[in-house]
Amino acid sequence: MHYEDLSEYKYYLTKPLKNVINIGWLNSVSSHTEKPFYKSEGFLLKLKDIIIGNSVVNAHVNLVRSTEPCLVSGCEPIWIENDESKCCLGASEIWIPTTKKGFYFASPSMIYHYISDHNYIPPKAYIDAVIRFDLAKKYNAQKIYLIESNKK
Repeated sequence: MHYEDLSEYKYYLTKPLKNVINIGWLNSVSSHTEKPFYKSEGFLLKLKDIIIGNSVVNAHVNLVRSTEPCLVSGCEPIWIENDESKCCLGASEIWIPTTKKGFYFASPSMIYHYISDHNYIPPKAYIDAVIRFDLAKKYNAQKIYLIESNKK
């Protein structure tokens, strides 16, 4: 599935969610910035911790039992881990609150791999949102998805 960065989220919905913004939905033919850039270790570590989650943070939306391969190069499966746990990429979306209250970025969980291995550069607003994310504050993205997708 490919969506342009900063487009409105509408994955399997009848109408787009105007407060949910797509980031990092790449495929083998998508045009994305692919050049080396300074990958802040703090940013990548924080993104990894958000994806893996903890006892109060679950950023996953639409989790499935199987995984999608990397849509840029086809490699699979891809695991990430930290001191607490590990997670297989490609089985869900990740929703991260933007810096604007009530707005969210929606990305494939594979975004970590796209950034670390394929030099994808997400928009600065996404990087800022990841860095500002509070891993100690209760957060359940699937619950937010259900609320947002059922609004009239």
